Parts: sequence; C-alpha cells; structure tokens
Amino acid sequence: HYESEQKRVRNKAITDFADSRSVALSMDQPREPINPQMMINDFTQEGLMRALRQTPAILLSEDEGGSFLGGHSWGENKMKVMTFLSSLWGGEARHVARALDGRSSNSNRRASLNLMFQPKLSSQLVSDGEALDQGFLARILISHPPSRIGTRTKSRHQLFVQNVHCADGPMGKWRQSINELASIKPRYRDSDNGLENTVLTFDSEAWMLLEEYYKETEEGQIADGKYEGVRSFASKTLEQACRIAAVLQKVDDPRADTIDLDHARSGIVVAEWYLNEMMRITSHSTEQSAEYKAQLLLDLLTDEFGREGFKPQDIYHGKGRNKALELRDSKSTRNALRLLEELGYVVENGDEWHVSAAYSGLHTAQTAQTDA
Repeated sequence: HYESEQKRVRNKAITDFADSRSVALSMDQPREPINPQMMINDFTQEGLMRALRQTPAILLSEDEGGSFLGGHSWGENKMKVMTFLSSLWGGEARHVARALDGRSSNSNRRASLNLMFQPKLSSQLVSDGEALDQGFLARILISHPPSRIGTRTKSRHQLFVQNVHCADGPMGKWRQSINELASIKPRYRDSDNGLENTVLTFDSEAWMLLEEYYKETEEGQIADGKYEGVRSFASKTLEQACRIAAVLQKVDDPRADTIDLDHARSGIVVAEWYLNEMMRITSHSTEQSAEYKAQLLLDLLTDEFGREGFKPQDIYHGKGRNKALELRDSKSTRNALRLLEELGYVVENGDEWHVSAAYSGLHTAQTAQTDA
C-alpha cells in the first residue's frame, strides 16, 4: 500500500498539491521484517550488505572452503570482501550507495565466519600475502588439527558411554546455557532493524590481568621477539581474548553484564592457544620452507613404510622425487631426515631409519579448519 501510494504521488495522479503533500507526509514507511535466514554460504560484498539490511546477525559458513576461495566471495572480489569483513569484525560502520539498491549501512550489524578447508587450500589461504598484509587473517581464529584417521576405533558401547557422560556433564550444561541464551530475544532499533547491543565490562581484577597480557604480547613483537613472525596476529590477540572471555562469561551466566577474572583468564588461555597455533602453522606454511617439506616427508614415510625400516635411497629413488618434496639425492634427503630426527619423529638405527614410536601417525598436514 505504501509503495503504490508513493508511486501515485510521483506520477502526479493526485493533481492537488496540498492533497499530494498531505498524503506523502501522513504515510510512514513500514519497517522491513527481519529475514529468518541467518546462514549464508556464498556471497559478494554487495550481496552481504543487502542481506545484513534484512538480517542484522548472520553466520557465513562453508564446510567446503574451496567454494569460498573459488566462488563470488573471493576471486576478483577478494580485497573488497576482506575489507568489508574486517570492518564487520571491528564494528565499524560502512555506508554504501548503489544505483540499483540505493543507500545501505552495516551499522549495528554482526557476522560470524566459519570455514573448513582441505590442507592444500588452507596453506594457500594462510600464505596469501594480501590476506596477511591487509590484516584479514589476523582477525580469524585459525587451527590446523591433526587428523584422527586410523585412531577412530572405539566400539559402539564405548561411544555410547562417552556420549552419555558428555550429555550429563559438560554438554548438558552447554545445552542449558544455549537454550537460555536463545530465549533472550534480541532488541532491534525501530529505524533500521539494527541490533541494540549489550555492553559487557571487565571487573578491576580482570582488567589488570588483561593489561599484563597486553604488555607480554606487545614486547613479544620486537625484533627477535617470540611473536616477531606473527606480529599481525599478536597485535589482535588481546582483543580476541576479550571476545572469547565475553562468550565464555555469557555461556556460564546468560544474564551477566560483567566479565570476571576467571573468564578473562580463560579467554587469554584460548586466544594464546590460537596464537601459538598460528606460529606453528606459519613455520611451514610456505611450500619452500624446510619445515613444510619435512612435514610432507613425514606423511609420506608413515603412509609408505609405517613402522618398517627404510633407507634414504628408498626415498630419493622413489616418491621423494615428486615435485612437492624434490628430494633427488642423498644430501637433501638426509637433511630432511635430520630435521625430523631433531623433532623426535624419526630415529636412525644403523643404516636404516624408522618413524619414531613416539609419533602417533597423526598427519598434521592432512586436515585443516578455520574459525571466526
């Protein structure tokens, strides 16, 4: 009704100017209803902006990360998407004007990002220079867990007992908290359906702990410091800790408006784990690094020989000559084996080598997951 009346005014179907003005001024534009669809798999920056106008809180989730990197979300739109997602992460308002869509803003909108990748694609993203320099990756919590292939041997009874224990213990508490949080209806602004955000504050003890952690991570970014190689991630880790602490506090007490010392400490522990994980990943993220090639070699040895003995020539006369490893002679092969020996993954026994019994066979270059 509103649009048809406005169109009638624009087309001068009302000949009397006073009547036209009174009609235009007396009509309030109805507020667009909230779209219940909260999850998106593929998007462009413009499409996401439009979706946020209809749904102020959205989950961007893709369990096949290749679709993200190869779809509209990335490609030629990469820089625009990274910049826009970074602004959402920081809560910065962006105002866009388009000929077809008119004006829109992401003010008081929120988005969560969850992507899962296969190993090669995750390495491609982690080693992306633009994503690193722009600070996009530093705003994401990235993990690269070892594969559990070959160890999933629990019986049906063992799985049942484990599930019952989780349901009665941690999972039961988690489910109760999530249900209580879900029962709290979000508040929306009348003007544009934006979220009326809840503000959490840290108590004095929590604040002191966060200040100490800030100093530690800041000092670690100096030349030759602990975090020199992951400065962009270290510079964001305090804010990550604060966000994680807020989530943990809300899960434990959905009605909380203050973050206490225990939850601040827990937030720091989790954020620091992700920072250390990033240090581990980047140490062999480039395909030219010795660590990366050593990891590929370890995967090859585990698959090819298991616990059986092997000699260096078995490697460089066999699969070690592939393009990824390029182990074509005794020297390069022994250098890679020495690095694995220093890490405790292989042992030399006479003229043979073995994968160490201390190594569980979990392929740390076989599975990757990325969360935000």
